[in-house]
Parts: sequence; structure tokens; C-alpha cells
Amino acid sequence: MADYWKSQPKKFCEACKCWFADNKASIDFHERGKNHQANVQKRITEIMKKGKKMQKAQQNYENIMDGINQAALQAFEKDVKTGGSKIDAYRYAAEEAKLKEKAAEKEQANLSAPAAPVVSWFEGVTEGGDTYYWNMETGESTWEKPECDYVPLSNQQEPSSESAQAEDDSSQEPDSSIGPAPKASPYGEWQVVRPKQAPKIDLQLPQKPEGVEEVVISVPSDAPTKMKFVEKTVGSLESEEGEDASSVFKKRKLGFHSKRNARQRTDDD
Repeated sequence: MADYWKSQPKKFCEACKCWFADNKASIDFHERGKNHQANVQKRITEIMKKGKKMQKAQQNYENIMDGINQAALQAFEKDVKTGGSKIDAYRYAAEEAKLKEKAAEKEQANLSAPAAPVVSWFEGVTEGGDTYYWNMETGESTWEKPECDYVPLSNQQEPSSESAQAEDDSSQEPDSSIGPAPKASPYGEWQVVRPKQAPKIDLQLPQKPEGVEEVVISVPSDAPTKMKFVEKTVGSLESEEGEDASSVFKKRKLGFHSKRNARQRTDDD
């Protein structure tokens, strides 16, 4: 049977527009990421804004149609009063009853609609850029996202200039600690390493008195002096007898001493 290679399954995140491994560990790691949570919250906010726009457009359309029907009914009423038949009068009464019934149903639906729940959790950002959540009623703050609904930072209205000025006047010393206590790192806190400066030591050296001229003493250098040699050029190595004479080696004559034995007694007995 032939072997074949199978790739690892991948999962696509619609909020982050990225692929990652389709396993439990990778999914949990991606969903717990700060970037993923921010993208999900951004997408939910966009959907809410889009839904509000669609609802507002639908409401405007219904209001326009109600105005058109009301204008048509008023024109029909004038025609009936000016000289219409009984059939037209019955038709006018039926149309008016339909419009009244539709308006009553719409009003009943608005009254029976459940009231919007009161949201007590709000999103905030620290000076370092970390996101936290705080409860308006209890004053509790946490780093984890609450399970219930909360007001995102983008939907929170900025305070007016007058209220901001009043708050600044009332609180001259603002609290530097914003949000919950910082998360405890398992590796400890970062510490800035600062180089140690060497202490200055007073060597108590003699100071130069003022108004005294310094005498410069010339010290001979220890460098060896250079010897200067005179060069003499020799024109020729030939003998002085004549320029034509050739340089030869002369044979030495040893004489009669050469025939004697070199090994002989020195003392005569």
C-alpha cells in the first residue's frame, strides 16, 4: 500500500483573518489572546452599529409609508365629502379602521417590548494600554472580561469641556492608580540595571603654587647614536704591474723539507 502525506488541519478565524492549527491547545491560546479579543469586540461593535442603522432606516421607511397612507386617506375623505357615493364612504371607513388597527398594534408592540437591561460594567484602558473592566455599582475592577454585557470604550461618551473642567478643579491631586492591581508575573518584576559609579578618591597630590615658573630640564635621550661610515670605491683588483697581466695562483716550493717524515723524535738521547 502506498504511503501518503496528510497536512495538519487548519482553522480560520473570521475576526482576526488568520489561520492557525485546528487543535484545542491552539484554539484556546488564540482565543485568550489580547489581539483576538480586541478584534471580536470591534466586530461586535460594528455589527451593533450596522443593526442600529438598519433599524433606523426601517423606522424611517415605516414613518414615510404611514405619512403617505395618512395623506391618501385625507384626500379620499375630501372626495367622499364633496360628492361621493355610499360605497366610497364604506371604503373610506374600512381604510381608516385598518390604519387605526395598525397604529394600535405598533403601539402595543412598543409597550410590550422588554426594557433594555441596565449595564453596570464598563471598559477602560490604563496608561500603559492594558484593557480592564470596572463595575459602576460595586466599584469592582478586573482584568477578565465579564460574562454579562458591558459598555465598550468606543460607545462611551466623552465628558463635555465644562464637566471636565469642574472635575479638574475638584480633584487637584488625581489618583495615579487607575484600574485593578497589576497582574502578578510568575517570573517577577523587571528591574532597571544601573551601572555603579566609582567613588572619587582624593589622592592628596601636591598642588602647584601660583606665580612660580616651571624650569624645563633637558634630559639626554637614551636612543643610540648613529655611526656614519665613509665608503671607498675600488676600481680594479688586478696587479699593479700591468693592466694586461692575468691573475694567476703561484705554486709554492716546499724544498727538501717536504721529503722528510713529519713524524720524528724531537729529543736526541
